[in-house]
Amino acid sequence: MSDEIIDNLDYEEIVKQAKRCFTSPAGEIVLAYLKETYVEASCLSATTNETMYHLGQKELVQLLISMIKEKEVKLPTVITEEDDK
Repeated sequence: MSDEIIDNLDYEEIVKQAKRCFTSPAGEIVLAYLKETYVEASCLSATTNETMYHLGQKELVQLLISMIKEKEVKLPTVITEEDDK
């Protein structure tokens, strides 16, 4: 996939495609593997850097899981100066 295509995707489209990918039978198998390997396993390692690396892996898989479970796409709210008045 080219960078141009990725740059044009918005959050709603990313969530839609994640759901499409990981709710298929093959996607469910992959997601179960990712969850077992990176979420349910301990992140603690011999060094701080390794632990941080494993925590990053865990957070990525948790993000995918939360995207798939979203019933409605909730975009972040941007507060403007007018809202402060």
